[in-house]
Amino acid sequence: MTLTRYAIIIFSLAGIFLSAVQAQIGSSRDFQDEEAVLFTFYDRLTQQTYVRYSQGAGVGLGGTASNFSVLATASDKRSEFYGLTTSYKTKEIFFHEHVSEELMVYDVLAGDIKRVAKFITGGLKNIVYDFVTRVLYWTDSIEKSIIALEKNYRHLTRIYQTNEVGAPHGLAIHHIKRKLFFSQFPLDIGGIDKSMIAKCDLDGGNIEIIMRFPDTIGALAITIDIDDDKLFWSDMNLLGQSVIMGSDLNGNRKKQFFSTSTGIMVGLAYFSRNFYATNSGSRSSRLARTKIHIRYKDTFGGTDLITSAVPRNVAGYGPTKATKALINNECNNKCDHICLASANGGHVCKCSPGYKLTNRNKCETEMLDDDYLIFSDLGQKRLFQMKLSADSEDVTEFNAVPLSDAYEIAIVAKAVDASNGDVAYYDGRNKEILWSRNSISFTIGGVAGMEIHPCEGKLFFHTLSGIYSWAPGDKAYKSLYQLPFFSSSDLFHVALDLARGHIYWTEYDGLAKMGIVRRSLLDGSKKEIVLETTQYMKAITVDYETYTLNVFSTASRILYSLPLKIMEMIPSKDPEYYQYKKYDLSTQLTNRTIVNDISVYNGMVYLVDTEHDSIRRFSLVRGPSSLENYGPGGFFYAIAISFYSSEHFMKHMVPLPSCQKFRPTETTTTTTEATTPSAAPAPAVGGSNVDVCDVVLDKISAKADISTAIKVYLSCLFRSSGPGGLAGLGLGR
Repeated sequence: MTLTRYAIIIFSLAGIFLSAVQAQIGSSRDFQDEEAVLFTFYDRLTQQTYVRYSQGAGVGLGGTASNFSVLATASDKRSEFYGLTTSYKTKEIFFHEHVSEELMVYDVLAGDIKRVAKFITGGLKNIVYDFVTRVLYWTDSIEKSIIALEKNYRHLTRIYQTNEVGAPHGLAIHHIKRKLFFSQFPLDIGGIDKSMIAKCDLDGGNIEIIMRFPDTIGALAITIDIDDDKLFWSDMNLLGQSVIMGSDLNGNRKKQFFSTSTGIMVGLAYFSRNFYATNSGSRSSRLARTKIHIRYKDTFGGTDLITSAVPRNVAGYGPTKATKALINNECNNKCDHICLASANGGHVCKCSPGYKLTNRNKCETEMLDDDYLIFSDLGQKRLFQMKLSADSEDVTEFNAVPLSDAYEIAIVAKAVDASNGDVAYYDGRNKEILWSRNSISFTIGGVAGMEIHPCEGKLFFHTLSGIYSWAPGDKAYKSLYQLPFFSSSDLFHVALDLARGHIYWTEYDGLAKMGIVRRSLLDGSKKEIVLETTQYMKAITVDYETYTLNVFSTASRILYSLPLKIMEMIPSKDPEYYQYKKYDLSTQLTNRTIVNDISVYNGMVYLVDTEHDSIRRFSLVRGPSSLENYGPGGFFYAIAISFYSSEHFMKHMVPLPSCQKFRPTETTTTTTEATTPSAAPAPAVGGSNVDVCDVVLDKISAKADISTAIKVYLSCLFRSSGPGGLAGLGLGR
């Protein structure tokens, strides 16, 4: 995940053509509903990606690949097609766009393309389609899983997942015997002894390993000769050659069918009594000539087609023994979410992540009422809850938040009302903001993030270039801040300081290579820079327990905790001036990790780890070494996280002057400097010593110069003991 990909996601959901996600996929209407062999190609010279095909008698047996017809091409040079499969029975061709992480479905009869499964196929290697139950399967090297997606592309489930060093890669389906065959091997040389080929039922049951190392080293592709029930796969031998191997369906009678000492055979298909293997070229030279190897099953002879573009995958389209067979459909709308064929002609119902199976065919979710994390997964297009617990091992599941029809929307941004748990979210597909049974259309850009002011009943949201506010019932939103039209900066996240009525936000100037934290009043006035650094600042949040502003630098993987009291008195562009606390997670997080969002609750920092597709947390007291996984994984692309706790709201927000309306009537007569409306707003920060120091700062700043005031304030904190002192605030260096 990179900064570019973050922008791609936001803009693509806003419908703006800027990237591979929005590349125009041109399709041909000349493709005929007859036999064909199809290939995915990447042309290094033109940097274009294609799906090409050859039709007619002896498909693919003459000429060169450049003479093949074009089925589909992408206009953006960052696109690249990888996985490929077909369904003659349903007249569909499926191929995978690697950069935008989505599947393309070509309708043979209509001649057009539909995009599905966006942001859940980032690790896709190979795909197959069960035309009987109309379920799509793929191997995913990131999720280390085999994933099944039902016919409406709305619900998915993992039918296989491994904790071994390797990941599933090659994949084939035997439609008649109702079996999947898959390979698994490590992505590097370590653990190569774990390489294997296995078979299982279409629901993932009855897994049987039919081949292990050294009989297989790294099977990139698998195909089935359905005419004679033989298994074939592309592999490496111990001499370093790329080989096509064959065996029966149980892994017995293994023999080498074809080999080459140049290139790597990455795609393999059996079709119309021929074998087609794609050779991606030399391992050492990017300019080496690439080939398509065609071998005839009957004579064992063959031919090679020289290609100028790099062939990736290959599939046949047309009638086969399987399409002509009478195969019973185990699933006929028998399940709520997903129906999968199982052993002995049966079926099994599965639910999407976050749901539980009830009554053997219904999928339901159990909502939490209080004390939970809430986050959005852009891939699954859903919001999820996960309970807050001191013991991470106590958190074993997450729950889907039911919305109107979550798979007809795309949740890009969300916010939680701390006063009651209501959720506001932006539907990127329909370009709407929805909150508290109210909605407003927003079409001028993709909403990247949002925050709710629980005491004023107002929503603050932002795009990559502007900040806006809106209250339910209002007919229009208000613009608070806009980047200049030709600005080289992007705006990433906003945070609200309810105590003193400020909006804070992060920007990054790509041209100047500068990270910026700005703020303004809630009405957008008095804008100023409060932090300027070479660090790429992105995620930002306010911790009301310690009254600190927490900003995460994605590039350096460092969390900066800055005391808002000092930032209020003396705004400075120099972070050193704020006596900040620094939490360096560069050892715990790799440079591939992008932390999209953070949230702080009860002394724990929760963050979205995009590399591991999980929620992680660490203790502000114990530091980065305490970083741990929190709850189960199973996400595809979580992008926003926050929490709801009624106790936290009552303890840390209700005492603020802006939240007086939530105070119980019997406590409104309390007269303290922190709660009296005429007093300067002072946040509840968790300890009496801090409150005393706040009062000292307020008084002395009126009589002394700013520098002296800060020294007195810090001296007060250093002398303070207990949780309300310097350690409690996290201000120590």
